[in-house]
Amino acid sequence: MFKHNDDERHYLRLYPNLCHSFMTVVKRFDANGAEITPEQWEKIQAEYFPLPSKNEHQGLDNPILVNNYSLENVKYLKQGEFVFDVMTPEMRKKIAA
Repeated sequence: MFKHNDDERHYLRLYPNLCHSFMTVVKRFDANGAEITPEQWEKIQAEYFPLPSKNEHQGLDNPILVNNYSLENVKYLKQGEFVFDVMTPEMRKKIAA
């Protein structure tokens, strides 16, 4: 985890292709709590977000993937004995569905 230089925002940095036991579950919800399907997310991402850049400038055969997540968007994280959990009961029901 690291802190932004200019303000109090914190980020979680992940290197998914360097960790062989890395597992992530991503579910997206709209403002009304309805789950966004992967197909819907692709359309939203194409319309509102910049296209992700390739790691071509690294000059590596297997580029290192780097993902930064704003900590306010992370609801659950477990690494060994460390657990970060801010899920509400409503979130747990939606994720379990």
